[in-house]
Order: sequence, then structure tokens, then C-alpha cells
Amino acid sequence: MPLLALAVGCVASPLDSGEWGAIRYFADVLGDVPLPMIPPLTDRQGNTYVLYGAPGLDDVTVSRLSVTGNRPTACDPNPSETDPGTSGLHGFVGRTLDRVWYWTGTALVEVKDSGSCEFVLGNDPVSGTEVRFLGVAPYVDDTPSRRFATALVGSGTGEFNFTLVDLDRGLPFNSEPFPSDDPRELRVVGTGVWEAERTTVFIVAFSSQVQAFFLDRLGDVVARRDVALPKDIAAYDVEGFLQFNDAGYGAGLLSDGRILTLRAVAESAVIEPDFTALGLLTWQGELYVTGERDGQAVLARVESDRELTAAIPFDAAARAADGLREGRFANDERSRPLRRVPWDTVRTAIGTRPLITPWPLDPHTVGSVGWVVAGPAFATGVDPVTAVGFSPVGLEVP
Repeated sequence: MPLLALAVGCVASPLDSGEWGAIRYFADVLGDVPLPMIPPLTDRQGNTYVLYGAPGLDDVTVSRLSVTGNRPTACDPNPSETDPGTSGLHGFVGRTLDRVWYWTGTALVEVKDSGSCEFVLGNDPVSGTEVRFLGVAPYVDDTPSRRFATALVGSGTGEFNFTLVDLDRGLPFNSEPFPSDDPRELRVVGTGVWEAERTTVFIVAFSSQVQAFFLDRLGDVVARRDVALPKDIAAYDVEGFLQFNDAGYGAGLLSDGRILTLRAVAESAVIEPDFTALGLLTWQGELYVTGERDGQAVLARVESDRELTAAIPFDAAARAADGLREGRFANDERSRPLRRVPWDTVRTAIGTRPLITPWPLDPHTVGSVGWVVAGPAFATGVDPVTAVGFSPVGLEVP
């Protein structure tokens, strides 16, 4: 178990751009920065969830930081068996009032209000064979009658299907066969969502071709486009998730640092920014590529399906980094009573810079997003152990 200790607390707002809120010291984890963690997610009741894991790592642990002040629990369900190259964490799928879902390996996992976890649709209700979630779009459609996600699944019968998954009942519906007569060596390269139109996106390599499939909220394929990627591209080569602006222009960070751009009504393109691309940022309906140039944090807006604007300083990321250079106090919530403890060392736990990541940033309060910071590291004789805490950070984009 990489997660050694847990706890809870509360946060404050508003925050200026790049300003940190209170640090909620909730765990000690194995390893040193950068840690295998992704940006946290908060449900609509205010509970915050933090995932420890990464693609290629078998162990994934989730911690729940309760808004009520109760000590949370942690859970680590993982597929008992995974296909080669599909193990490890892919990311959060979405949230509703009091729970979240995440995708790990070839499984979809629900984290309940109690902090417990369980697999969703582990076996096909008709054939009884194992259901493998090869791709899950990062979006939960929450309606008065049901909550559902969109996935590309495989089964023991050798079939592949796009399907909607009823998250309350754990049942598939509106399933459609993958639209190919010969889906040999099918690999999901990346998934995403055009949230303004509730359209999910799957980039799939199969039968010596790579295509993007755009599905409406009923699970029907409404667009299918060739993608300008090598036919032998590896599974999950898109880092994090594809992200889209409100106008439907999308982008994904490839493992080699290039940017894939795509749209439902146009051909895709691969572009090379004039800076080191490290992440994406969707904010107030716009989409940005984030990264570094000459040691400084920068961002560029996705202007079309083939162009970025000129890179400008990412001031919020720079201010957030400066705010971690000095020691801070953290609220130690691993046990009761809560204590304020000094952290002489404070660093970003995720990546190399705050606010720069290929995973979506979750708005935590008005004008802020959630992040994970690291405090002191302790030698154990084998692997170091690092203190980690959750904190909101103010975000403003020019």
C-alpha cells in the first residue's frame, strides 16, 4: 500500500491568482517528488478525492478527504488481471453529488460517499464474461433518471463495443459494435470529452489505421475522422485526457511532447509548439497548451485545429511556484486533534510545476482549482516517504 496515512479538513476562498489556500496534510506516501499523482477531484458536497497512481503502475490508491470533518478511508481496487500495457491509472472519469469514478487498468471503479470502492460492471450480465474497459471518456452524464458514462469495452467473447454504462445499476445500455469488420489489434490511444456538446471522443488504433470517433450522449457515433498518427502508435499514447474548448477544438499531449489537434468536422493535425509542451488547460471555455520555455512557465491558446497563439507567460503558475519556495504551515489532519505543523520544504507533488498537467484541472471554488503539494521527505532505508497535502490554488488566465 503506497498510501500510509489519511485525514480531512476544510478550505478557504477566494484566492488571488497563484495564491495558495490552507494545506490539508492528509497522508504520507512512498516515493519522492514528482510523485505518481494527478490533480484531485471534488464532488458537489465538497468531499475531495486524491489518486495515487500512474500508467504502468499496478497499484492505485484513492483517498477521500471529507468536508464534514470525519476521518476518511482509502481504497485500492485494481483489476486482478490486466492486458499488457494497460495497467495503472488513467484518471478520474467524473463526479456527482457524493461520489466519483476513476478508470484504472481495464476497470471502472466507483468511490462512494463512505470512502469504500467497488468495480462497476466487472462482468457482462448476459455472457458472464469479464468486461474490460479499454477506454472510458472523462465525463459522467448526470440526469434525473440515471447517471452514466461512455466506454469502449472488450469482452471474453472477443467483441468490442461502444456502450453507455448505467453507474447506478452497473449495467450497460445502448451498446453498439465497434464499427469495423476487422478490429485487429485494437488499442485505445486516448479519450476525452467536448463537454459543451456532451460529446465523447475516442482515438482508436486498429487494423493498420488510427481514427477518432465522436459519440453523442446517446452513444451514437456522429463523426469518424482519420488521425494523423503512426499506425503502430502505442495504447494510451495521449497523456492524461484529450481536452476541448467550447467551440469544439480539441488537443491532446502526445508522449513525445507534440500536440495532436482535432475537431469533429475537420482532419486532425500534429503540431510542435516552440516551447516544451507539458500539459493542457481548459478554462472558461477556452483551451490552452501549457509548458516551459527558457525556464519559465508559458501557455498558448488553441486558436484553430492547426494553430496556437504565441506563447505568453503563465503568470498563475509562476506565482504558485514562487509561493512554494518558502516554508509553510500545514494542517495535520491524519489524526485527531488537528495540529498545525511547520513544513520547511514545500514542493509541487505533481509534475515539475504547479498548474501544469495533461489531466483536467478541477475548479474547486470560484477562481481556484485543487492541487497536491509535498512537504518533507523521510528516509526509510528503502524508499523515501513524503508528506502530501491538498490545497486550492487561485487561477486566472489572461
